[in-house]
Amino acid sequence: MTRLVPRLDAEESAAWLSLVTMLELLPRALDSQLQRDSGMTHFEFAVLSFLRFSPDQTLRMSQLATGTNATLPGSRTSSPVSNTAGSSSASPTPMTAAPRTCA
Repeated sequence: MTRLVPRLDAEESAAWLSLVTMLELLPRALDSQLQRDSGMTHFEFAVLSFLRFSPDQTLRMSQLATGTNATLPGSRTSSPVSNTAGSSSASPTPMTAAPRTCA
């Protein structure tokens, strides 16, 4: 069974294309500005923010990866934590007999 989907009119198409353009350009612009202003990427900022508002400011790396929508939990979250460990309160903390944790 074929289902017909209504097409957008000219005004709707213009609005949709403007939204798509903004969604493509805004993350790169925000990342560039944050990099210039603070020396960190937007993702590194998100990692630190997520840790800041977690209980005891401590999370397992897998929780941090899930909370920041990291696609590769191991390397995607480990690098920002390692990169910011010297200049902030974020540092990997080993736990005995447990998955990796970041505090």
